[in-house]
Amino acid sequence: MEVHPLWAFRVWETFQDPTVFGMTGLVMAKELNTKAQVLFEKKFSFNRGYADKRFDPAFFQNSLASPDWRVGPGANMAFRKEVFEKVGYFDELLDVGPKAAGCDGDSEMYFRVLNSGYTMVYNPRAVSFHKHRRGIDELKKQVYYYYRGWLVAALVQQKLNKRANYSRLVFRRYPYHCLRSVIKGFPNYQGWSYVTLWVEVKGYLSGLYFYAKNRSWFGNPENTG
Repeated sequence: MEVHPLWAFRVWETFQDPTVFGMTGLVMAKELNTKAQVLFEKKFSFNRGYADKRFDPAFFQNSLASPDWRVGPGANMAFRKEVFEKVGYFDELLDVGPKAAGCDGDSEMYFRVLNSGYTMVYNPRAVSFHKHRRGIDELKKQVYYYYRGWLVAALVQQKLNKRANYSRLVFRRYPYHCLRSVIKGFPNYQGWSYVTLWVEVKGYLSGLYFYAKNRSWFGNPENTG
C-alpha cells in the first residue's frame, strides 16, 4: 500500500470539519498487470468513486433497512483519536491471524461509529494505491477470507443494532445470489465471475462456523480495547 504525497494534508483538511469523526479516501489499483489483478479490480474494486460523500445519522438510518456499505475500504481510512474512547477499538476477531475471521474489522468499526451517531465522510482527494495479488491462488485465498470476514462482521453488526437488515442479507439475499450464479453458469462455469465463486461460498460457510463458535466474544469490551 502506498499513499499520495498529499494524503496526510487531505486527512488534515477533512478533519477541519469538527462534525467528522472518521474518513475514507480513494483507493486505486497500483498495477493491473496480471489476470488476477484485473479480476480483483473488476469484481472487488476498492474504488468508491470521485465525488465527496457524507455518511451522517440520516444516511445510517436509511441504510439499516437495506445494508449497502459505501463508506470505503480499510486500505484508506482515518479517525479522530477520541472516537475510539467513545466506541472502542477495532475488534481483533475481525482482523487477520490464526484466531481471527480474516477481515472486515474496518466496516464493523464504521458501523459502530455511525451507530453511535457520529459522521464519517469519503474524500476522493485523499488517494492511496493498492497492489492487488498477482496470482490466482493468492487471489482465491484473499477472497475466501473476505467472505468469511464479511459474514462474521455482518452478524456482529446485526447484534449491535437489531433494526439492521443484515440477517436477511446473510441468510436470504446472498444464498439466493449464489444459487442464481450456480444455475446460470451450469455446466461449464465459464467467465471471470466464476473464478472465485466456490471460494466465496467456502468463505461464507466458514464464517457461519466462526461466528457460531465465537459469538459470545463479539461486543466484549475486552476484545475491542
